[in-house]
Amino acid sequence: MTYTNPIIFARTHFDEKIKTVLDHGKIWIMEEDGSNQKQLTFGNTYDDHPAFFSDGQHALYSEFNATNFSPQTPGGKLYKINIHTGERELYAQEEGCTFHHVTISPIDDILMYHRQVGNFVYQRVVTKTETYELPMRAINGIALKDSVIFMHEKNLGRSPREVALVQMFGHGQNARTVFLTDDQCLHRRPAVSPDGQWM
Repeated sequence: MTYTNPIIFARTHFDEKIKTVLDHGKIWIMEEDGSNQKQLTFGNTYDDHPAFFSDGQHALYSEFNATNFSPQTPGGKLYKINIHTGERELYAQEEGCTFHHVTISPIDDILMYHRQVGNFVYQRVVTKTETYELPMRAINGIALKDSVIFMHEKNLGRSPREVALVQMFGHGQNARTVFLTDDQCLHRRPAVSPDGQWM
């Protein structure tokens, strides 16, 4: 089966016998009109946070060594999967870490994902030539050709949350940041258009 305008998503399982939703999230694919729904991943792991590569044929997702979203549990890996065949390959893993919340830029397939070690979360950026981590509290980022946009939480643990959207140009000593929003409320999950002109 081939897809014209596929949508990839994570889905939990409803057990008809016990009438409850079980975790064991799995990766599914469907056509944009909701037709041709097909399960792509199987087994006892929890699979989540799928994102398409620009070729529209492959996606990346997180696989957790648990039955639910468990970022503190070491061993979470990133897998690349072919949406037509279901064939998958290990894309990234690191001893003692969990990788999750992956995004793939529509521009040059630049990756951003969380590298979590226990309760500590680092926002990692992976380009064709280098890998680096952002030097400030950053989550749920998306990359552009010359910058990254991410959520920056001013005071971790506060309720209601105070989260600004921040754009960072470059990295290291010459990095420059611009606050795109205020931090008086919760601004979440930035995404960009394929041409990079809209967020």
